[in-house]
Amino acid sequence: MRYIIAFYIIGDILTTWFAITNGYGFEGNSLPSTIISEYGFVGLTILKLMVLLFLYICYVMDKKSKSGWKFGKHTINIMGIVLVASNLAVIIFGQSIFGIAGVV
Repeated sequence: MRYIIAFYIIGDILTTWFAITNGYGFEGNSLPSTIISEYGFVGLTILKLMVLLFLYICYVMDKKSKSGWKFGKHTINIMGIVLVASNLAVIIFGQSIFGIAGVV
């Protein structure tokens, strides 16, 4: 759980906010983009905390199936690392890791 909090919650919030407020990029996902434009940093933080709450609820509901939680936990960890790496690439290189790789 600590890696989910470190990468997906804190890392993504800080790198997304830094990139947006310093003109390096924009939020590409329409839901967070709308929330950020309406409520700013607080909205982004609340959105990420809601995701964390959702993950906790899934964890509680999936306690009996440890393999299901392990898969979900590792998937969210990897997603968090990719999001932070992509945000850092936008800040440093001007495009996401997907743009650098030629995917988009």
